[in-house]
Amino acid sequence: MNNTSSSSSAMMTDKEKEQRLTEIKDRVEAIKEMDKSTLTKEDRVELKQELKQLKQESKRYAVTGIYISVGALIIIIILLIIIF
Repeated sequence: MNNTSSSSSAMMTDKEKEQRLTEIKDRVEAIKEMDKSTLTKEDRVELKQELKQLKQESKRYAVTGIYISVGALIIIIILLIIIF
């Protein structure tokens, strides 16, 4: 499953990724609102596994950015001050 979903995630457009993230969020909310006291142990285990898979999938589609450490930020500011 991971191979096909990871290759398909690379081919998805941003809009499709956003739509899938919305679907994942809706499903997680539906699971949270469920009355889990009536479920059997097997059903609870399946729900837990589904939540883990949804979490992994949402991490693949999540927007990533550039992270700058505090030290690097200070060096950049000092260089900008020296240059200008």
